[in-house]
Amino acid sequence: MAEIARGLLLPEPAVAQRLVRAKRKIRLSATPVRRPDPEALVPRLAPALAVLYLIFNEGYRATAGGELEREDLAAEAIRLARVVASLTPGEPEPAGLLALMLLHHARRAARSDADGALVLLADQDRTRWDRATIAEALPLVDRALTLRLAPGPYARAPDAERI
Repeated sequence: MAEIARGLLLPEPAVAQRLVRAKRKIRLSATPVRRPDPEALVPRLAPALAVLYLIFNEGYRATAGGELEREDLAAEAIRLARVVASLTPGEPEPAGLLALMLLHHARRAARSDADGALVLLADQDRTRWDRATIAEALPLVDRALTLRLAPGPYARAPDAERI
């Protein structure tokens, strides 16, 4: 609960109350849980991707505890992003988010030193980067940029002046 609250920049009691209300609303609605039609997925993408991004961020850089990262959260966010990307092959944002997660995750082994301290990108041993994960991500980048109709938070072409 505390991680969710920090991710949303809200007090923990407020998040707990939101969860209670959401569970009650689901219970009272008696709406069956089922996969929505493909057309119904697109309007739901933005909040779903935002949640996946928050989960990944908490896994990539834990906001509490003694560890730099939470591998379980990062891996679960990637797993769920793969599902969303597979369900929405014509949408750029899921592919862009998955690529972003994979490219960051590929550097996991080089992100900290033997003492657990953060190693800056410029100082990372690139031989420790996961080449297979990078190879999985690069076609997703191409897909996201090819499908991109309008700039979004995850499938945005890089600003050439900043590179």
